[in-house]
Amino acid sequence: MQIDLQTLYWLTVGTLLVAAAMMLWERMAQPLRATALGLWAAGALVFAVACVVAMVRTSFPGVSGLATANILFLTGYLLWLHGVRRLDGPARGLRWYALLLGGMAALWTVAGVHFPQAFWNHVAALPIAGICGATALVTLRCRALRGLRSRPVAIAIPAGHALFYVGRAFIVPTLAATYGSEILMSVAKATMFEAVLFSVAMPMTFVALVREEAQERLKAAVQTDYLTGLSNRHGFFEQGDRVLATSAKDAPISLLAFDLDHFKSINDRYGHGAGDAVIRLFAVVARDHIAPEAIVARLGGEEFAALPAGG
Repeated sequence: MQIDLQTLYWLTVGTLLVAAAMMLWERMAQPLRATALGLWAAGALVFAVACVVAMVRTSFPGVSGLATANILFLTGYLLWLHGVRRLDGPARGLRWYALLLGGMAALWTVAGVHFPQAFWNHVAALPIAGICGATALVTLRCRALRGLRSRPVAIAIPAGHALFYVGRAFIVPTLAATYGSEILMSVAKATMFEAVLFSVAMPMTFVALVREEAQERLKAAVQTDYLTGLSNRHGFFEQGDRVLATSAKDAPISLLAFDLDHFKSINDRYGHGAGDAVIRLFAVVARDHIAPEAIVARLGGEEFAALPAGG
């Protein structure tokens, strides 16, 4: 079955609109990641508009249709990049984004007028490859995503997209020179097929990252004592099971147990506020003077335990 280029464009627009709606819906359930999800949803909407402009680009005067579509595509990629950057907190760089978009607009005005098709098919692919490569690198370095199972996928997708556009910039011109300009239509279809996959995979991965991170936060909260920040009984036994499972067979295991003497008298004489302060102080002392890798937990009341991770 043959699928024409316009159908692929409309398919991409549809997937992007669904992706934007999905991320906006997820935004309501993830207030801690509302900014990132909002940026990703906005990026998907900008991509959809860019696809529509690209479809009707010949209706614009001169190269303005090509230039507008390209600038919109770059804006969508930058919104997705900035959303990933915001996972680690406020991020600067808006000035650099503006300079990039302004620079590309200037290049379209100067070089794009003389070589519009070469600019659209090859040169304009370079900033897309650069932004997607930066997205993969930022995802790799993102502290908030460390340890998440979906993180390698979130790195691989923009990295693969970047490599695809590197090929459009450097390999396709050689192929066109060898086999003729007819190959550009096949490349355009391949680009749209890849765009459909990218417009599905990347938003799904964004949502997966946010959900997995939320699950990890919830898991950590369930295993953490609210007063001291140490592991609670549940966390201690779960982590302790892993330590025991990874210890060498018949290796000795050390366990430290603490019970604060006369703690009830502190509560009775000075009040529960003073008792809580003593508990927190002991937790600080335990953290500072027991091996950093040890599992230190408050089992309940004034009872504590420590299990060195090395046994």
